[in-house]
Amino acid sequence: MGASLTSAIKKAEAAGATSLDLCGNGIKNVEDIDQVPDTITKVNLSSNKIVSLPPTISSLVHVVTLNLFNNRIRELPPEISQMRGLSELNLSTNRISSLPRGFGGFSSLHILDLSCNKLTEIPPQIGFIVTLTELHVSDNKLTAIPAEIGRLTNLDKLEANRNQLTELPTELALCTKLTILDICQNKINLIPPEFQDLKCLTRLDLSLNPINPALDAGARKGLAGIMETIQSEQYYSAYFEGRNKPRPPRFV
Repeated sequence: MGASLTSAIKKAEAAGATSLDLCGNGIKNVEDIDQVPDTITKVNLSSNKIVSLPPTISSLVHVVTLNLFNNRIRELPPEISQMRGLSELNLSTNRISSLPRGFGGFSSLHILDLSCNKLTEIPPQIGFIVTLTELHVSDNKLTAIPAEIGRLTNLDKLEANRNQLTELPTELALCTKLTILDICQNKINLIPPEFQDLKCLTRLDLSLNPINPALDAGARKGLAGIMETIQSEQYYSAYFEGRNKPRPPRFV
């Protein structure tokens, strides 16, 4: 099937195309992906049978959109973060269990979709991708989100539903441009009071979590109810009691 990729690349180059669409072609081998011409900015290899990506993928510095949805990829080469022109990377519905060292090296990435994989953690290096506006990590096996996510000050959307999260980092409140936060179907019972600083939020989905009674009444009233609740003195006390941590002084 590698020949099919080579043939398609040659045709695209001859036609001066700007996109390469090989969705659902049964492709397994992409070793010759470095032959993609500089005119191509969008590559769609979704719904194939790709198991791995070659290190030479780093040569695709001209590619802006790379779609690898619904393949059989188990691991990523560290070199993928050298695709300095990449703005959108779709790796959803694969078999990825961990991210490579240096994964935070992307310099232009805005949308990263890692949903429907087998990730058990997000590396702290995610905090270096400061250009990110959307991060999708739903349907994995995540038990935590690193504090370094607070560096993603351009983040507009975070979807982390259907994982095994038990809490969220306080640092997430630093992502003040966040408008959508979906954390439904986890194991979260309380959220940091600092989330009251997320003034741009239009959607906060806490459904199907074991919500603490201190938050539950507000959650039933929607976003406005949640925000009102987490600003209360009663909730502030309950939050630290629920974590067996000493309550720090509160300055309002």
